[in-house]
Amino acid sequence: MTKVHDTLVAARALIADPERWTQGAWARDEEGGPVGTLSPAAVCFCAQGALVHVSRSGHERALEALSVAAGRRPTVVNDFDGHAAVLEMYDRAIEATA
Repeated sequence: MTKVHDTLVAARALIADPERWTQGAWARDEEGGPVGTLSPAAVCFCAQGALVHVSRSGHERALEALSVAAGRRPTVVNDFDGHAAVLEMYDRAIEATA
């Protein structure tokens, strides 16, 4: 497995529970307010924010893999297509990087 693959797997696991996933911000705190992805207060993440959270550096290639899997920007999938579509996008990217 590659670092990209491992990053994708870890980020998907982070947001697999819908309670740990968000739209409209990279990360949110317990009250639902936007926070930085590396903030200790962050409890839920968008598709891209999860990548940054699990891999502070080197997440760019994982983001590229998500973009290829989605055929568009992952933020569009995240903010308009919903949680199931985000997980499907991750699954395609994970399979492609295995």
